[in-house]
Amino acid sequence: MTNNSFDLVYQKYYVQLVRYCFYRVGKKFDLAEDIVNEAFILLYQKWDQLDFDCDTKILSWLTKAILNKIYEYRRKNPLPLISLDEEVKKEYIESQAIQSIDTEDEEFKYRLYLESIEKFLPSDECKLFYYIVIQEYDYKKCASLLGITENAVKLRWYRIKRKLRPFVETLIKD
Repeated sequence: MTNNSFDLVYQKYYVQLVRYCFYRVGKKFDLAEDIVNEAFILLYQKWDQLDFDCDTKILSWLTKAILNKIYEYRRKNPLPLISLDEEVKKEYIESQAIQSIDTEDEEFKYRLYLESIEKFLPSDECKLFYYIVIQEYDYKKCASLLGITENAVKLRWYRIKRKLRPFVETLIKD
């Protein structure tokens, strides 16, 4: 196989595999891109050794390589244990945000939404929004970073969500 055919495979499957990996790694776009690129590097290194007679075998091989890279990442960076209450709260917050990011255009819109939310909120509320939504910190960590009690963080977060609900609805409608 030639390098030209490798380029064609890369162009054909890259976006599809990044999207697949994006949902497998917890909607972390940069991590998904890194993992897919590592899989393509591995494919490039073994390109002459492998004998693919059809596209489905290439896609299967790449998918398995990506899964192995994800498992390797998970072994090195295990997921934190969170309580069911925190999981329900996180799902609620995510349901208020963009439902899914299927294309690069939607990711761009998502970033614009975050910027407009940051402009809408005062700086202290924006910090808490950033810690909880973007950094995914728990209440205890937010409290220590902001120098307030955990209950104060919970109350402020409740008020921010209540304040953002109509604003986010108007953003999504536009």
